[in-house]
Amino acid sequence: DVESYTPSFSRPQCAPAQIMDVKGERIKMDPMRKAIADNMVKSFYTAPHASLIDTLDVTPILDWIEMHKGSFVKEHGVKISLTAFIALALAKALKAYPLLNSQVHGDEIILRESVNVGLAVSVGAGLVVPVIAHAEEMNLVKMALSISDKALRAREGKLLPSEVKGGSFTLTNFGM
Repeated sequence: DVESYTPSFSRPQCAPAQIMDVKGERIKMDPMRKAIADNMVKSFYTAPHASLIDTLDVTPILDWIEMHKGSFVKEHGVKISLTAFIALALAKALKAYPLLNSQVHGDEIILRESVNVGLAVSVGAGLVVPVIAHAEEMNLVKMALSISDKALRAREGKLLPSEVKGGSFTLTNFGM
């Protein structure tokens, strides 16, 4: 039964009458918020979702950050964060395990040539996911610079359309 099951990923539709009868204030979505909403819904129905919860002692990394944060900013012009370490480790892991960096198209699995890490960034109108292209080729400094640049420009609304496309894996930071 499991092997013969074909899942349906169609988006459930609400009857127009149900939508029209809903009481409350209506706010017209701007183009960015509409694109975010459309992509989130599409992702929900087309992308496989997985969760992994594990415990990892990052005390040595936090100690390193504390010890080098001043000199890192002086030398490279950006703060070093735990996110940079996680993104770098993620990029290396995705390169080592290419099936995790793949996508499904019809009956084919496409192994992506490069690791393009999407980094969810909270902005005033919602969430934007700039893509750090070729993340597997970066070192810690390049990763920190790229994260700082993309996050700042995302918050300022200055990302190019090409910088929010082509991600192969998205990293969300829920904070410390």
